[in-house]
Amino acid sequence: MSKDNNEELMRFRKIDISNYIKALKSLICLRKMIINELSGEFYFGSKLNYKNKQGDPQTPDFITKLSNTAWIGELKRSLPEPKNFTSEEEYVEKIVEKLIEQLQKYDESFKELDSYQHDIILMTPSLATDAIGVLKFKYLEKENVNNLFKHNFALLLYTLESGANNTEFIYIKLDYGTITDKKATDILKVGYKKVLGELKEDLAKFKIYEESKQTPFEYVMVLLWTQIFPEIIKKSRVEKIIEWKDRKEHIFEVKLDELIEYLHKMYTLPSLSATDKKQFTTKIIQKAMTMFSKVKIKSERTRKLEPLVTYGEKDGSMVFRVVYKKLREKKELDFILKSIYLEQGEIEDKETQRELINYPRLDTWF
Repeated sequence: MSKDNNEELMRFRKIDISNYIKALKSLICLRKMIINELSGEFYFGSKLNYKNKQGDPQTPDFITKLSNTAWIGELKRSLPEPKNFTSEEEYVEKIVEKLIEQLQKYDESFKELDSYQHDIILMTPSLATDAIGVLKFKYLEKENVNNLFKHNFALLLYTLESGANNTEFIYIKLDYGTITDKKATDILKVGYKKVLGELKEDLAKFKIYEESKQTPFEYVMVLLWTQIFPEIIKKSRVEKIIEWKDRKEHIFEVKLDELIEYLHKMYTLPSLSATDKKQFTTKIIQKAMTMFSKVKIKSERTRKLEPLVTYGEKDGSMVFRVVYKKLREKKELDFILKSIYLEQGEIEDKETQRELINYPRLDTWF
């Protein structure tokens, strides 16, 4: 991969991460509405087992329980652009029909929602105007949405906008379809808006909204460096997970399985079933940690550029040696992206090459 390709790749990855963060914030905003305005329950997904047919369990992005109904929801952080296809017909065939097929898997009775009639909810960013237009006017209306779904279907659009005094707010609105709950319909027809400051506590608590195989690994790297490692350092004397080596630099070792256990303990989101929603997989954490070896800073001891993380095996376990310090740049993500894509030249890891060269893959949002 050439330097120009790496720069373009870094730009794409930054957009993808930005879209992920916006989607997460919007989902947290929706959760606030469900709990505060509708006195409902909100879950960051779970496995749903079919009641009346055979088939694999379904894992939606979110599930809500209201007084008289439930929602099974799918959240898309982006939609492919129709202009990148040869025709609207090709876009409908390759994107829209696959999306509808995915949503139709939720159009059945589930054991876990046995006492609830449920709606099918699709949340997408409002800025995907061309994609939304094709979905609504070239497919849903043409095919008649009532013929596509037995349950009510609704399309919610979300956006992040800037307000006065440098404030940001999230806005969610019902754009198409029908919601069973009348109060929810009344709220979302007008639009539900929250300033980010009002979601501060939830934003600090909820950092990931889906299984991390779908989460950008660079985002996981930033999360580890800015949130997880400082927490581990504070708790190290009690949990004995860190071995201090130096006073100037916080140097510690952590086993992969210990790190995974800590993440599961601290960052497993509330789901409909408390036993099946561990967000962080071993694969994504191992990848994020090994990619830190490409991020280098000047050592306080040697005055040379050295990787933030080195790794190896000890007693049959993968172990990471972390040189922890606050990154000097204000934006940790920019620092990490530049280190990975611009300062390292060729990306040697073949799996990473395959994943990144093909970005944006059409299957990343399914």
